[in-house]
Amino acid sequence: MSSPTNDWKWSTDYNNYYRQEQDGTKEPSTVEPPAQKVEAEIRGTHGETEPLDPSKVIAVLHTEGLGEDTRVDAQNLNVNITEVKHGERAYTNIRRFVVVHPRKGFCYACPISTYGNRATTKQGADQRAHGVIYTGRDPPRLKYGEAGIEKDPVRLIPSDRRIFLSPESRINYALCYPIQNNVKVKDLGRIAPEHLQKVAGYWRMEMDR
Repeated sequence: MSSPTNDWKWSTDYNNYYRQEQDGTKEPSTVEPPAQKVEAEIRGTHGETEPLDPSKVIAVLHTEGLGEDTRVDAQNLNVNITEVKHGERAYTNIRRFVVVHPRKGFCYACPISTYGNRATTKQGADQRAHGVIYTGRDPPRLKYGEAGIEKDPVRLIPSDRRIFLSPESRINYALCYPIQNNVKVKDLGRIAPEHLQKVAGYWRMEMDR
């Protein structure tokens, strides 16, 4: 199977990504493939550690345990699933994060996800804990069924003009991951200065809730 990080193309007719198969058919995407949004290679600085400052938005190769009820189907095309010790399964993919709290040698960061282009209409998503993150001049409209999102949108200033976010991109301020300063990351840009206090405040709000 070809790598999903290299072969996705954008369809203006269907407003979605697709991949051309060897038999000539087009396989539609039900997930958000990296394409121009996240390059397949994540570069770092050899032999050095780089501080991850608040406001920075990054992409990281991320591995975590696979839920027992997670189906392995078309929605997992951009995920590498492996069997690990004790017969458990783990999945690895490139995830995007907003750095919210630096510490010595590492930082805490909140994940960005589209939830398979469903945004927070995905079953089980806590809409109160999420907020919109966007590129461009104006924030996108919420999807139908996202009335529970009360946090203001925040804007990403991309580090490269080819980087853009899907309109369904959401920050989960209630979920926080430690990221070491010596891992390879891709710099996607920074949160707009006028929105920095909102990001920090929303994260603290969820930590206290």
